[in-house]
Amino acid sequence: PRLNQIFVGASDGVNRILYDPELSTKGALLSTSKIARPKDDLSILLASRAPQGSAGITGPILTPHALPMFREDGTSSSTSTKKRQREKDRSDPIKSKRPEPPARGIKQGGQSGAGLNFTQFVVDGTIKNKNIAGRDPREELFKYSEGKSYVSKAYEGDEEVVLAEKTAEEEEDEMKSR
Repeated sequence: PRLNQIFVGASDGVNRILYDPELSTKGALLSTSKIARPKDDLSILLASRAPQGSAGITGPILTPHALPMFREDGTSSSTSTKKRQREKDRSDPIKSKRPEPPARGIKQGGQSGAGLNFTQFVVDGTIKNKNIAGRDPREELFKYSEGKSYVSKAYEGDEEVVLAEKTAEEEEDEMKSR
């Protein structure tokens, strides 16, 4: 067998691979046999300056006496300050990414109101026609149909053209009767 290895997962989240380097030829040995990348000078310098067992800097740098222009927002540890900052951010439409509410009237500023004006035009036209209380419905329908014939306009100027002397059915009947 090529794979003489045991993979162990412990309850504390540690995974281990147990193998015999003389008997095993594949599996975990494929990744361990690769040559480590050579480190560049900068990474060697940073590793030598960092404390033993650390990754250099582990978190944000706290500067309590920084100038206001260089101070980052949210660096205060007080919960009431964070709460006030959240409320300010909530009221700011850009930070809270609130969509722009529908505008009333003509828009001013950088945005075009062309679509809004067209929409208002259509809505105003339909609202005027909706006031039908106290009207006779038959008269309203006749108002649309008087003097309008959409079908006759489609066939205007057409002449009846005879494509064949007989239809296919007539020819079949004629053949059967012979």
